[in-house]
Amino acid sequence: MRPRRATREVTEAIEGYRFNDAANAIYRFVWNVYCDWYVELAKPVLMGEEGAAKAETRAMTAWARDEILKLLHPFMPFITEELWAVTAKRDGLLVLAEWPRKASAVTEEQIASMALAGPGDPLIAPVMAALDAGDFSDPAPRPKSAGWSISSPPSALCARK
Repeated sequence: MRPRRATREVTEAIEGYRFNDAANAIYRFVWNVYCDWYVELAKPVLMGEEGAAKAETRAMTAWARDEILKLLHPFMPFITEELWAVTAKRDGLLVLAEWPRKASAVTEEQIASMALAGPGDPLIAPVMAALDAGDFSDPAPRPKSAGWSISSPPSALCARK
């Protein structure tokens, strides 16, 4: 789903030397998907009683965090390396970890089969459909007004009097 799309977008942007696009893609994924949706939906399970659901949610949250750290590492090497070292027992450094695989898009059939995996939960299908609809891009940024404007041409501003 979204982690695959984020991985694909970040990887393709880095391979194309579009580092700003790669940084924007991982930023949007972390804030718009992981923090806004996944962490918020996982909180009630993580705050609840011990059990299989809590253990699975904890493992999935840790997996997603690790994938995020891998994708962020080219942009924030020191902090991601430190977080990698302190969040779990590791065999090596993050810089030596395998880069997340660039996956193809999730098909409608895969979404349907994942929704069928939890038929007792009425939130799975709508949440999965909402998370996979479109991309996780923010609307185009709008320029912010500085509150003033210059009406003289640039050459007139630089000319000495």
